[in-house]
Amino acid sequence: MTELGILAQERMEAIRAVNQQLDGRLAGAVDAMDVESAAECFHDSTDLVVVMGGAVLRGSAELRQFLVRMLSGARRARLNIAPVARYQVDDTVFALETATYELEKLDGEKVTWEERWLDARQNVAGRWVYTVLQASQAV
Repeated sequence: MTELGILAQERMEAIRAVNQQLDGRLAGAVDAMDVESAAECFHDSTDLVVVMGGAVLRGSAELRQFLVRMLSGARRARLNIAPVARYQVDDTVFALETATYELEKLDGEKVTWEERWLDARQNVAGRWVYTVLQASQAV
């Protein structure tokens, strides 16, 4: 392999690693019921579009409100993100994933649901964030 090929391979591996870390940061923030840390995993922009939990969220403020509603009604939360496929196009990574949410509500009721995520991630201002996330109910 040429030196340029090795550099390209190293760059791809580094991008793959930071994208795994992004998923881990979001899952960890939900598990810790930390709204701000979860919101920081997304692009802080009015252009952000997230479809999650059956809701269409436009912009960072709506995303934060959704996270507050979801987590404030729970005693415990867990999010598991399992990658299915990832594709890199220039400086954008597109990912297909399965997200499984487990919530224990304040009244003790346990709720679990699964979504398929199709998302785009980019390095914005020096950190990787989700820029678009489309979730649909898993079949």
